[in-house]
Amino acid sequence: MFVIESWPGSSLAPRVRASADPSILMDAIHPDLDIVVWGRMVPDDWLDASAAFTGRPAPVRIDGTLDDVLRTLKHPATRCGWPSFLVKDAEQSASMAAALGGSMRQRFSLRVVQPGEVLQPVPASKLQIVCCYGAGAVEWISGQSPTGPLVSSLSPFSIALMKPAPPAMAIHCRTWVPDTTPAACIEMVIQIPAMFEAARS
Repeated sequence: MFVIESWPGSSLAPRVRASADPSILMDAIHPDLDIVVWGRMVPDDWLDASAAFTGRPAPVRIDGTLDDVLRTLKHPATRCGWPSFLVKDAEQSASMAAALGGSMRQRFSLRVVQPGEVLQPVPASKLQIVCCYGAGAVEWISGQSPTGPLVSSLSPFSIALMKPAPPAMAIHCRTWVPDTTPAACIEMVIQIPAMFEAARS
């Protein structure tokens, strides 16, 4: 498995481990990591469908159990306008989130994102999972200001699992998309066991 790690000298920067191998997701249990990235390879039809995606369907926001999320995503009215591969991937991502956190409850959103949209910092005792599709990418920034210097970014379709961080090292996510190209983003926030929380010296 090819793994990339970032172990910054500054205590204000996140410790990151990334790989194209899906087994990297299990590294989220390591207390010495702040962010785990699965840089997954996706089928060509995903790329084609994302390039053809020009609509702005209604956002999907659910705060409930995994069953609530899956039931809502299967409803025809919810799926209207969204690429079918994306909805199916959203279902699988929600199930993965619940399995990783040992929690059946999550805050789930699927929406078209705007350029520079700032996502909420990871809440205490929660695991935040983010993925952008198509032309979209996620950047993360450490520090007090979500408009501070860029630390790194995710390629489209990559999944990032982000843990809570001390206030001085708050991990802010913002999205980047071309002004004229819609891009979709999935964001999930779930409760995590204490052993998942990042430990810092």
